[in-house]
Amino acid sequence: MPDNQRAPVSIGALSFVPVFARNNSPAPAVHSCEMKQVLLQAPEIHCDHCKMSIEGAVGALNGVSSVEVAIADATVDVTYDDNTTDLEVIKHAIEEQGYAVFG
Repeated sequence: MPDNQRAPVSIGALSFVPVFARNNSPAPAVHSCEMKQVLLQAPEIHCDHCKMSIEGAVGALNGVSSVEVAIADATVDVTYDDNTTDLEVIKHAIEEQGYAVFG
């Protein structure tokens, strides 16, 4: 078999051909995360529906790694990648659910 071809490998029912990077291939791009955490006030939060609505909308945003609504405190705690999304996008998602947001 020539050097530029690889022999198929079987593992159980799976079969594949291994591919190896050449020494001169560029290194994969590295995305640097700039994680931020913010605590927002949303005074109209008062029930589980409010909590689920906000957590669903904010949690669906690209770059948001966690969101937690505290009903008793009327706060939204969000951790997000500042390179992927920003605070205004997060606030807008909360406002789109019908809640005023400050912070």
